[in-house]
Amino acid sequence: MSGVKTTDYRIQRERAEKLERIKRINALQAESEALRGRVLEAMEGSSSGLKATFAAEVARVEAWLRQPEPESGHLNVNADRAELLAGVEGWTQHAETGRRACEGLLLALTQKADALGQRLAEELAATEGQLLAGQQVLTLWYGEAQVKAWRDTLRRGRQMLDMEQYSELEALLKALRAELTEKTASADAREAQQQHRLYLLKALRQVCAEMGFEETAPPRYAREGDRGSDILLTVDTIARGQIAFTVALDGIRTYSALTEHECPQDFQQISQFLEEEFGIETAFHLENGEPLPVLKARGEKDEPTGIQRQMER
Repeated sequence: MSGVKTTDYRIQRERAEKLERIKRINALQAESEALRGRVLEAMEGSSSGLKATFAAEVARVEAWLRQPEPESGHLNVNADRAELLAGVEGWTQHAETGRRACEGLLLALTQKADALGQRLAEELAATEGQLLAGQQVLTLWYGEAQVKAWRDTLRRGRQMLDMEQYSELEALLKALRAELTEKTASADAREAQQQHRLYLLKALRQVCAEMGFEETAPPRYAREGDRGSDILLTVDTIARGQIAFTVALDGIRTYSALTEHECPQDFQQISQFLEEEFGIETAFHLENGEPLPVLKARGEKDEPTGIQRQMER
């Protein structure tokens, strides 16, 4: 029974919800940090006279900068659902307040008397806010160079606004907002898969340790620096050889030299522990799609796996 085996996996809903809330908190924290940097940059680049002219907008920003950030450092997948929800709500309010203050300041510092110029200034500020909101996840999946290119486009847009090149600016903003919307949605989806995969990897390592297996080396990405590539993990069962795990964004592929009697027992135990201890449902099967044979006592009936149970409901 040596060879390749694969499985999809599904994180039970309650744990998946917790992971999504943790991801959301992290994103709001990153957005708040980006907003902080942007308003400080804007104020440092403004004269004292201009800031005095728009004292209300400056005061609003300064009040937000002094505002204490919500407590969330202790939150993880083991926290209560209510605690995580409170963390999301607290950071959502904090980021929204900062977003409004930042946009208000940027608009105030952009002095345009004509209606078209004012409208485009508002669209430019909103587009910059869109980039700031997604900056962390966009950097993770498209790289700092691409995010810098988008920031440079916004800088060029501000120059167009100053020079009243309104038609060119309108076209630039339309294209940029469409691109940011598409790329942010794609990056968010991939980051959700990544967070589920990292949770799976952590659980898999703990389960293997509990079974007495030893890692031959720390987990690594198949392509160094590419967090979307497969994660490779090899464990030594000590008595029965090694198992090589390839953890993709959407499933697990393994190779082992375990015997026909050892293989089903170990993989069934891995699946059982993953489900019972971490709420992760798996169903290892052979590369050709056939299920692993179930080792059972004489007269014992087959029991469906977690994923099979879900499909049968």
